[in-house]
Amino acid sequence: MKAMVNIPRRLVSVITTAAIAVCCIFVSFVSTASADKSDADYKDMAFRMGVLVNEYRAKNGLKPLYMIPYLNDKAYERAREIMYNLSHTRPGGDKYSTIIDYNLIHCTKTGENIAAGYESPEVTLEQWIESSIHNKLLLSPEFTHMGIGVSYEPNSEYGWYWDNLFITMNEEFGGQYIPLRNDVIPASEGDISGDSSINSFDYLMVCKYYLSKSDNLNALQIVNADVMQDGEINVCDMLAMRSYILGMVESLPITQEEYSALLEARRANQVTAAPDEEETTAPDEQETAVAEETEITTEAESEPGHGSVTPEEALTEQGEVPAPEFPETNTEA
Repeated sequence: MKAMVNIPRRLVSVITTAAIAVCCIFVSFVSTASADKSDADYKDMAFRMGVLVNEYRAKNGLKPLYMIPYLNDKAYERAREIMYNLSHTRPGGDKYSTIIDYNLIHCTKTGENIAAGYESPEVTLEQWIESSIHNKLLLSPEFTHMGIGVSYEPNSEYGWYWDNLFITMNEEFGGQYIPLRNDVIPASEGDISGDSSINSFDYLMVCKYYLSKSDNLNALQIVNADVMQDGEINVCDMLAMRSYILGMVESLPITQEEYSALLEARRANQVTAAPDEEETTAPDEQETAVAEETEITTEAESEPGHGSVTPEEALTEQGEVPAPEFPETNTEA
């Protein structure tokens, strides 16, 4: 009888032990899931961040930055360093900029944004954008190149670490490239599709981007869509592109002042050049059409740009120092 009682007890004990083992395995899997990333995964995350940074700059009327594999490697080193010292000072006490070999990179200015705690490039960038001092580096017109690195350490204080190095360099560097959402390389202002011409297809792409707030354009396309060159894409750019396609505008880009003056001159010519022969002209219709177009232009002038989203706060720091006038080779800390 005792033996029969022991069997259920043993069975319960075995089941309980197995359940605990399964839970431990599950917890272990969850805690290490983010760590199961290859070097290619980290490089892909850095590339995505580069795409986002350049698109943010393009939306603010700035040229995209080139990425350099060498700077990406150095940014990754910095991402590993800030695990132990979340600062612009390296573990050995030197400034972050000493990680760059100035004999190799002939830059005149450097900057750095760092962040910790977020895996997502999108969320991390939002933290930088919401900080005025970080945003200043993102939107600096002086920088020409950048490097981005991301690293993860499960046993560290914040887990995820990001580093964005910026430099100003007046020469090309081997292997430099612009990270883009797609492979389209536009030829000039107004050419969005990359076919070296400006037509209704380009116009529709800009309309879709503006009206649906979509991400269908890469950084270079965004720059070329701003045909008014006022730092944002809005109805004015759409009207200017339409006018160019219809032959009302001779060339792009065109400023708001130039476009308004062109419309006024065109309206004046239509009014003064209207002949007396009623059967060959329709002055009222002409004046109405011009008035409608002018009214649309006025409305476009007050069209707001893209809004910003307020994210959660994150632990971030930034720094910017000029490159030394007579740089020396970088030494390990």
